[in-house]
Amino acid sequence: MLNKKNRLTKEEFDIVFKNGFSKSSEYFHIKILETKNSDKKFGVAVSKKIIKGAIKRHLLKRRVYSIIRNSLENIPNGVFIIFFLKKEGSSINFKETEKDIKNIINNILSSKK
Repeated sequence: MLNKKNRLTKEEFDIVFKNGFSKSSEYFHIKILETKNSDKKFGVAVSKKIIKGAIKRHLLKRRVYSIIRNSLENIPNGVFIIFFLKKEGSSINFKETEKDIKNIINNILSSKK
């Protein structure tokens, strides 16, 4: 699991949702907000409409947080990111999830330079 200091609070989640810009990948919609502080925080949302069972939803959230935790040093400071799972991502495995998120992170790095 990702450290609490790197997870978005409810208030921050709402701010990113309203003010962030969107990007899409194969399995995720992403909202990104660039901030002036040195924090990098993340949130994951998996809708009940996409995956009915709570066990599977939480499994996907834990996977995403784990991948982010392992890639944290490669992510620039000053970004708040929310990952929304698409309908196509309801049955992806860990390797596909990891590949998609790493592509997203590389796109963020290339746009920040």
